[in-house]
Amino acid sequence: MLLYRCPNLQELALLFFKSSFQVTPIFSRAYWPFLRRFTLVGDLQFDNVDALDGDSALDVSEFWTKHRRLECLFFLPWNPEGPRFMVYPGCLPRIRSLSIYHRFHQPLSLPWDVVQRIQYFCLFIYDDSKRDMIIDALQAMTSLRDLIISRWPRDHLGSLARVIPQIRRLKFIRPIVSSWGNFEDVST
Repeated sequence: MLLYRCPNLQELALLFFKSSFQVTPIFSRAYWPFLRRFTLVGDLQFDNVDALDGDSALDVSEFWTKHRRLECLFFLPWNPEGPRFMVYPGCLPRIRSLSIYHRFHQPLSLPWDVVQRIQYFCLFIYDDSKRDMIIDALQAMTSLRDLIISRWPRDHLGSLARVIPQIRRLKFIRPIVSSWGNFEDVST
């Protein structure tokens, strides 16, 4: 595959909108020592995925560990049964920007060392049933300056604002099913 023959790659965006793509080989075999920005979006297929303890979750974390220069990560698998987003302590030592698609039936697994460095966080929420987990993670993001969040109910804006007083820019993405009316986004 051509991607494996690009050792100086610094930015990679893989977007799969019309067909699914088997990404397990990329996470298990690829290595780009200078990779700084990585975007992976679409109908992503992983081998051997178990919703709770999938092998692919480990493969993804191993990929993060190998790519220690990564500063910006945009990881949005559309498959609700896909791998959970996992990062272990020591992974992603230079990460500053993180965009993920989170499903509340899975834990939001961000280690303290990663949480402390995040300055830009974009969170696409699949299910808004357990907000406390998100509030706790945001409260720990003391370097956070920019937040984009989806599916956050209007009646919970106060709790969000209280935990991120240092925020400079805040945007809400209108949920697919909404009680927000014509609301599109808010910036502070």
